[in-house]
Amino acid sequence: MVLLLVSLSVVLIKVWSSQPRGNVSKPYFSDPKNRKLQKRLLILLNGDLTTAQRLLKQQRQKHQGQSDTWYLEKVIYDLERDRRY
Repeated sequence: MVLLLVSLSVVLIKVWSSQPRGNVSKPYFSDPKNRKLQKRLLILLNGDLTTAQRLLKQQRQKHQGQSDTWYLEKVIYDLERDRRY
């Protein structure tokens, strides 16, 4: 599980570093909330890093200028919402 989280972190850092940043209040690494959100996202996707990366990239393109935390929360919210129906 730790290796999975580290892998996701590396992938997400690469994706996010290539995108323009907007309201990023804290650096990605220093916000412990992001680690919890990353773990939650991986759990929802059964460890599928490719899907996590794709969903986050889609949200970045659709809603430019948001914080990293916002994108993680949005993807998680959408997944949980879709599973309720």
